[in-house]
Amino acid sequence: MPRDILRSRYRAHKGNAKKRGVVFELTFDEWVKIWIDSGRLQERGQRKGGYVMARFGDKGPYKIGNVKIIKAEENGREYMRRVKSKLLEINLGNGYAKGLRHTDETKALISTFHQGNSWHRGMKMSTSARMQISSSLKRYYLRNQQSNQILTREQQNAVLMDYSAGMKVSEIAAKYGVGAAYAPNLARRRGLPIRRPFKIKKERVRA
Repeated sequence: MPRDILRSRYRAHKGNAKKRGVVFELTFDEWVKIWIDSGRLQERGQRKGGYVMARFGDKGPYKIGNVKIIKAEENGREYMRRVKSKLLEINLGNGYAKGLRHTDETKALISTFHQGNSWHRGMKMSTSARMQISSSLKRYYLRNQQSNQILTREQQNAVLMDYSAGMKVSEIAAKYGVGAAYAPNLARRRGLPIRRPFKIKKERVRA
């Protein structure tokens, strides 16, 4: 493979690591040697059956002794296992995820809260309300569809990692130029647990 092409791919790899906030200590010659020694240089790529350079445990910088050449599918599986594990740790803050059940009193409070929605009282939505919701949903799905087309697979993985680390969806939206609902929707499409962003607010009682 021509040296100029190798250097271009090295710079792309280094730039991608920088975007993800990962330290990249490999020099160009070290990076090339690792690939040549692996015997997989010609098979490098994210496609199915391709090989990628990954870090052990996906931790630490890209440096000699902390990288390995593995199949892209294996790297993807390792990444998804880490993300699922991280999201499960976050969701353990929810008592229901620990195997606990709501008490009858709590269930009654939740039911009372939902009764504030006219739909739960058996009332039908007006035609204008349904049209307004439909229009909003169309804009919402179009925005997220466009965002999904813009982001690469690696960027989507970075979004999931930030989401699993507890970063606010508004910060993720600003960082990657996507909608606020993009991260949870992407997690849902990948079959990952979703963080619970909503909390029941207590009404202020005026004296």
